[in-house]
Amino acid sequence: IGIEGKVQRDQFSGRLLIDYAISDKTTFGLQYLGNTTQPDIVAETRFAIYDTNDDLERSLHTTSNNINDNKNHSLNFHMLTQLDSLGRSISFDADYFTFSSDRTNDFFTESFNTSGVSHGMISAALNEANQEIENFSAKIDLEYPLKKVNLSYGVKASFTNTNSNVLFFDILSGSPVLDPNQSNDFTYEENVLAAYFSGNSNLTDKLEIQFGLRFEDTKTTGFNEDLNQENVNNYNKFFP
Repeated sequence: IGIEGKVQRDQFSGRLLIDYAISDKTTFGLQYLGNTTQPDIVAETRFAIYDTNDDLERSLHTTSNNINDNKNHSLNFHMLTQLDSLGRSISFDADYFTFSSDRTNDFFTESFNTSGVSHGMISAALNEANQEIENFSAKIDLEYPLKKVNLSYGVKASFTNTNSNVLFFDILSGSPVLDPNQSNDFTYEENVLAAYFSGNSNLTDKLEIQFGLRFEDTKTTGFNEDLNQENVNNYNKFFP
């Protein structure tokens, strides 16, 4: 068995952050994070096949070319207002995130006899895998310390959409032929609404108590296009 490979990676990332004070009590800001990665992997694998007498029967050479294109971007807007000198404050955050991945992998397998003469291609395929994720969330938090207990309250909404598909083509004949047994297309949607509160208090210099409760209303929908099947799940739950 012999394996040779070459990996090439192109990557670019950046970050931008801006904060601004409207007054002595209120500030807001904007942050962006982005990253792009494009690895390219070329590999060649050689297999030697022997008969029961340990004599070389033939060899197989497989060449593959894997090209990836990955991108992710995230954007955050945040605002904080101090309500008084006791540490009470209210904050708002909104986040947007997107991720995409496009992968293409083609591979060819050629058979050779013991003299190194080619018998031709015995398999050739193209595999494409794509994924897209998009999420938006927003939350409001209130910090409200009292004389003996520090309390905090909040509400949050989150919306996520995911699309993922894998396509497998047989290209031995020269024209791509889709293989449905090795292909899949799936979409998923999740919406979450949540409300929560928490608190903590120092009972003694060495003992602290902490408590909290979170309520979630979640709705999820998944759809498999190949099976024409939809799965829906809705639930309301309390979490300590």
